[in-house]
Amino acid sequence: MKNKVQRFGKFLSGMVMPNIGALIAFGFLAALFIDTGWIPNKGFNSMVGPMLTYLIPVLIASTGGRMIGGDRGRVVGAIAVIGAIMSNTEITMLMAAMVMGPLAGCCIKKFDEAMDDDFNTADAISAIFELVKFANSNTKEARSKEFLQCLKDKIVTLSDICGLIVEKKQEILDKDIEAMIEERQAARKARNFQRADEIRNELLEKGIVLEDTREGVKWKRA
Repeated sequence: MKNKVQRFGKFLSGMVMPNIGALIAFGFLAALFIDTGWIPNKGFNSMVGPMLTYLIPVLIASTGGRMIGGDRGRVVGAIAVIGAIMSNTEITMLMAAMVMGPLAGCCIKKFDEAMDDDFNTADAISAIFELVKFANSNTKEARSKEFLQCLKDKIVTLSDICGLIVEKKQEILDKDIEAMIEERQAARKARNFQRADEIRNELLEKGIVLEDTREGVKWKRA
């Protein structure tokens, strides 16, 4: 039991010690330049709050993620703690950083290990679902859109590696294509070439290529 407690303490200190420089810098800024400091300074004082609220938790979480999941764990750990921070910026998320960083790193590590194990897709998909579960449990109205988008992008990236289709583009129906072509033809007859070009471009964005021929307009999917 004693050895386990010592290992756990060593792990926690391993997240903090690499970032000791940031903590010392924060301490000096707070001691010297806050309103009640030795030499108050408005400019330097403005750095104190953001360092405690954002910088230090992100550094700790990214370090914890790297300790478990390497560089990829570092990135996901930083993303995870930003979500915690944005849920309530009035609370210093140091403890959350020490939990969410390693947890996010663990998800990425399990995924990478599954990929290295003769492309063990079953375990890889299990790791993706753990990340999805983490995203669902941390999805609240207070979360920033950037945080949720980052989690979604990471899930999509990992799913693409496994060949999973996460986002399926909805194809435009043939009847809708024909209706837009008729509208374009009507716009051309009315010499509203701007609208006609807009319709062509809109169809092109949806993967539909138009070809004007003597027999009329032909179209095909790109």
